Amino acid sequence: MPDEVVDIVDFRDNKIGDGLKSRCHREGLWHRSASIFVFNDDGDVLIQKRAKRKSRHPSKLCESASGHIAKDESYEAGAKREMKEEIGIEADLKFIANLEYEENHESGDIDKEHVKIYSCTHNGPFKIDKHEVSSVQFISLKKIQDMLNKDKEQFVPSFRASFQAYLDSINF
Repeated sequence: MPDEVVDIVDFRDNKIGDGLKSRCHREGLWHRSASIFVFNDDGDVLIQKRAKRKSRHPSKLCESASGHIAKDESYEAGAKREMKEEIGIEADLKFIANLEYEENHESGDIDKEHVKIYSCTHNGPFKIDKHEVSSVQFISLKKIQDMLNKDKEQFVPSFRASFQAYLDSINF
């Protein structure tokens, strides 16, 4: 996948420039991303399993869709774009929470992201991008908590932070 140009922001999420996503990760520069939790009518959340070929966290479980916000793109527009690209749906999004997320990778890269978390309702069907996603399934919030308690390493670290922010927002 080609490198993306993103807004570089400060700790308070004020734009201070732009640059390649790879540079942001290499130099630990703050940038923007979005996480989307898609629920069905039963209240279960769609979880995706990342494709094996993903460079970070291959074959791990994560939120319904997520991704970086492009240069001069709004969070919501970026979230909708990622949802369309990864799982092939369009839906009205509801803002849930803000998250400042940091992760140090074994490669030396550092993620420093301002994340906006959204939710929506959609029962499918889903058209997954096989370069990004290997599978999707609806799982109850309780079962996800049980899975996290049993083996949190099966989930992408940023999912764990976003999921907890979501739970906190609904006082689960």
